[in-house]
Amino acid sequence: MRSRTEMKQLLRIGWIVAVIAALVPAAAMGAIALEQDDDEAVSENVSEGLAHALETMPPDELVRVIVVTREKPVTTEVTGELEDMEGTVERVFTVTNGYVAELPAGQVMELCYDPEVLHVSQDLPLTLALDVAVPAAGGGGPGGG
Repeated sequence: MRSRTEMKQLLRIGWIVAVIAALVPAAAMGAIALEQDDDEAVSENVSEGLAHALETMPPDELVRVIVVTREKPVTTEVTGELEDMEGTVERVFTVTNGYVAELPAGQVMELCYDPEVLHVSQDLPLTLALDVAVPAAGGGGPGGG
């Protein structure tokens, strides 16, 4: 049986190996991202669902998007940029960095070239997944009756 000191040392070594295993692929991915051209890097900023929707939309159709930014957006700067793209700021988030905007579908990818933009996704309405309550099997309330 191993001593308590040996177990602690093995645990530390395990953590070090786990951290290294997590960092090496991330560093490699960072190097690969630097080698990609601008279009590929920008396309990674767009959610898959939005990218698919943009393929079928006419370029002048308005689309609502959620834009996640590196830092808190300055409303006047964002409004100016979106006006240049014929878009509008619908809401600036106060809890997180980002905003909701509405702009023509043909301009969404242009928005992704902004180095402050981390991610863009379509702003879709939320619906309830469970709007009907059903009693559990054998349930009926307290006492199972």
